[in-house]
This record gives sequence, structure tokens and C-alpha cells, in this order.
Amino acid sequence: MRVTNRDLYFQLVRDIGNVSEKMLKLNKQLSSAKRINKPSEDPVGMASVLVSRTELKAFEQFSRSIVYGRGWLKNTDTTLQELDSLLARASELATSQSSNTATADTRAGTAEEVREIYEHILGLANSKYGNKYMFGGTKTQTAPFEDVGGVAQYNGNDDTFSVKIGKTDTVQISLPGSEVFTNPSGNVFTALSNLEQALRNNDQSAIRDSLTDIKAAALVISNNLASIGARENRLDYTETRLLTAKTNTKEQMSEIEDLDYAEALLFLQNQQIIYQATLKSASMITSMSLVDFI
Repeated sequence: MRVTNRDLYFQLVRDIGNVSEKMLKLNKQLSSAKRINKPSEDPVGMASVLVSRTELKAFEQFSRSIVYGRGWLKNTDTTLQELDSLLARASELATSQSSNTATADTRAGTAEEVREIYEHILGLANSKYGNKYMFGGTKTQTAPFEDVGGVAQYNGNDDTFSVKIGKTDTVQISLPGSEVFTNPSGNVFTALSNLEQALRNNDQSAIRDSLTDIKAAALVISNNLASIGARENRLDYTETRLLTAKTNTKEQMSEIEDLDYAEALLFLQNQQIIYQATLKSASMITSMSLVDFI
């Protein structure tokens, strides 16, 4: 096969260009610390990396949901703990004023304290987390409770809402006020109103009867506290799983995407040697002429 000078020069240029391109690619990898900088360099690897990045974004969103849900549940837990303490105080008052040593005057004075407890709990029932009312069901922008003629009226609904903490996993974080404060199994406001009225009427028998209502309301609160605690534990467990999943996904991405510096530097040194040898060879070949053989 006849090789012309033109063919020879073109081949030399191609060889130098190929080596230069490999060194440029290696330099880009070293500067970015990534083995893959565009899909064409490793289509299968890049596809895996893109899937992992999507998963990491989802994990971050789930983590934010867990933080928000935990904050809501913690605030709910604190509110119910305070409510439980107030009902315990109301029970103490009812017990002391149901005795034979209590008088009309002491019962009238105690009725004022019970009214303060009632007002305090009404405030708790309208607690907020951020800019949302906590106990209105899904009606989070309006106060769920108001006092109408001495009777607590619920203006919320019985619906609940949840946060998504996994691809198919959600946790309910809301408790409608109808389950906490006006539950048929133990109505907080009714129990306190009945106690207050019995104290003002100096009705010893009715005061004793109110103790049963207060205990029933306290049991409702206790059950809700247990439910809140279980949900908080579930969030903690899920968060731990998410952290493990994020760590594993990042490690998988690193194995595919990240650069082995030692290997890349060694390869770059080899390419530099090849480049220098190619240049020297090209210089020797292009400098040859017929004169050299005369």
C-alpha cells in the first residue's frame, strides 16, 4: 500500500490529537474529582448516578417531613401534658370540695379557680404550630374553639392530615379537637363546666359526680398521649432508616462516579510519556527528506 506524505501527516495529527484528548479528559476528571462528567463517558454508570440523585432528593424531602411532623407532635405532646396536669388539679379540687368539711364559701372560691382552668384549657385548645391551629382538624386557619354563653363550641372538623415519610409511608400528625377536648368518652369542657356549676350551687353530690367525668376526660387525654408517643417513636425509627439509606446511596454513587486519584494520576503520567514520544516521533518523521539519503 502506497503511503503519501499527505497521509503520513494526517495520521500524525490524528495520533497527537487522540493523545491530547485523553490527557484533556484526565485533567477534567482530576479537576472535578468525578470519573463521569457527561453521559457519553459511561451511559450505564451515569444512569445509575441519576437514579441515585433522584433517590437522595426524595430522602431529603422525607427528612424535612419528619422534622416538621416531629415538631408538630412534640408541640401536641406538650399541650396534652399541660392539659393532663390541669385536669389533675381540677380532680384535686373536686375531691377536696366534695368532703363534709367544705363550705359554701370554699366551694364558691374553688369555682373561680375551676373557671380559670376552663379558660386556660380553652386557650390550649386553640394552640398553634407555626401559623396553623393544631386542633381544628384540617381547618387550620381558624380558631377551632370559642366560648358561646359559657359553653365551648367546636368549629373545626373531624378530619386529620399526615406527612409523607417514605415512598408509601405516611404518619398522621394531627388530632382534631373533637377527639381531645370534646370526645364523647370524656368531654373536658363539659366536665369542668359541671364541676364549676356544682361548686357554685354548693351541691356536694354533684361535685362527687363530676369527679367521674373528669377522670373520663383524663383517660381520653392519656390515650391520646400514648398515641402521640407511638407516632414520635415511629418518626425516630424512620429517620434512622433514612440516614442509613442516604449513606448507602451516597457510597454507591461514589463507587460509580468518584475518581480514583492515584489511578488517574498514573494514567495521566503514561499519557504524557506517550504524548512526548508521539511528538518526538512526528518530529523525526517530518524532518526526513531525500537529501538525508544522498
